[in-house]
Amino acid sequence: MYKRSDSDEFIVNTETGAHIPANPYNADWQRYQAWLAEGNTPGPAYSLDELMAKVSLAIEDEANTRVDAATSSDPRAKRKALAKSIRLLRKELKGTASPSDLAYLNAQEAVVEYIEALEATAAVNIAWVQNPARTEAELEAFDPASSITWPTLA
Repeated sequence: MYKRSDSDEFIVNTETGAHIPANPYNADWQRYQAWLAEGNTPGPAYSLDELMAKVSLAIEDEANTRVDAATSSDPRAKRKALAKSIRLLRKELKGTASPSDLAYLNAQEAVVEYIEALEATAAVNIAWVQNPARTEAELEAFDPASSITWPTLA
């Protein structure tokens, strides 16, 4: 009938989906307290499948944040960088690329390799999360920012 929420400030009524604040004057909170007094225990905030999906999404978000930090989160800036790389590649094919043009292309290639490494790292960790052997405690303790050794941009 009730389950925990992400916050200790609320409990969730599983029948209505209502988030009940921990307020002693709230009638729903009073009913919840009576339900507890009968010896009942609220369920976890997430089922194991929901927790796996939540942690997997957090891993993807962390990887995307790192990609944005390396490439700019602005789509226009990304398009400009891509267009510049294409122009410089054409110059390189014609043999007219300058050393600075080649240095720019090498830097762009390093960013692409970094993004590929981020994607591979995210995939490995998502596979770990989605392993049926994972426990609720392992998933709740997993923090993509600190539990994963992410590649660095060289």
